Amino acid sequence: MSTRRPAKINKVTLRFTDDELLIIHTRAAQAGVTVAGYIQLLALDRELETITIPTPDPSKALLFKELRIQGNNLNQIARALNRASLARQSVGNYRQQLIDIHQELKKLCHDC
Repeated sequence: MSTRRPAKINKVTLRFTDDELLIIHTRAAQAGVTVAGYIQLLALDRELETITIPTPDPSKALLFKELRIQGNNLNQIARALNRASLARQSVGNYRQQLIDIHQELKKLCHDC
C-alpha cells in the first residue's frame, strides 16, 4: 500500500492587478506560507481560522509599490555603475547618489 501523495502536475494561471498581488503576497507572508500555498489553502477551503490576517494599510501598500519601482531603478543604476567600472569610465557622483538613495530607503523601511 503506497503512502505517497499524488504528484501535483496540473497548473492554473491567474492574473492579478499589482495591488491585488501585493495584498496576496502580504497575506501569504503573514500566514507563513508561500503565495501558491496560500492560494491553495483558500481555494481548497482548508483551515486558516487559526491565522489572523489583518487588512494591509493602503498607505503602506503604496509605499511598497513605490519601493518596488525604486528598487528597479537602483538595479539599473548598479548595472550602469558596474559597466562603467569595467570599462574604466568615470562614474561621477553616481556612487554617492546610490548611497544616498540606499540610506533613504533604509529610513523608509525602518518606519514600516
